[in-house]
Amino acid sequence: MGAAHAADAAVKLVDEGARLLVSFGLAGGLSGALKAGDLFLASEVCNASGQVLALAPLPVEVGAAAFQGGRLLSSDTPVLEPAEKKRLARRWAAESVDMETFAIATVAAEAGLPCAAIRVVVDHAGMTVPAAITGCVDAFGRPQPGRLAATLLRRPALLPALVQLALADHEARKTLRLAAQRLGRMLAG
Repeated sequence: MGAAHAADAAVKLVDEGARLLVSFGLAGGLSGALKAGDLFLASEVCNASGQVLALAPLPVEVGAAAFQGGRLLSSDTPVLEPAEKKRLARRWAAESVDMETFAIATVAAEAGLPCAAIRVVVDHAGMTVPAAITGCVDAFGRPQPGRLAATLLRRPALLPALVQLALADHEARKTLRLAAQRLGRMLAG
């Protein structure tokens, strides 16, 4: 989705009377402790300028490994390589990375609202995501079959990495669906 789209959506929610903003979605692992499908409930988010915003605790139990607390880094660009993930983990003391939470938390802070983050890891810290594959999804991370087929025809050696990523994505989305169900019941009750 990216920061700009996330901020726009957050502003609309605030304008409609939201009392809490939740950054909910997928992330990359920076910590070796996080694997595909793990739920990460960050206690704070930082950006690449070093700004840090506190996040509200929102305990959601989904039966999967849940990591409570810790820092989430919001990056302006996808973080694809293990060496870069390791460097960012050290530099920002972050466990996970996304591209939206800081923007959402900023909108929440400006509106005087709490913000929480529920993220599920797709690519763990040691996993490489080929840059060519990032061009095969739309702005919301949905696969674009035509672009994907064309990329694989030009570069069939990417197939094993794509299969690994698809399996990790499947695990992450299972956890995300379960978290959404549990969060919905928790907020409704």
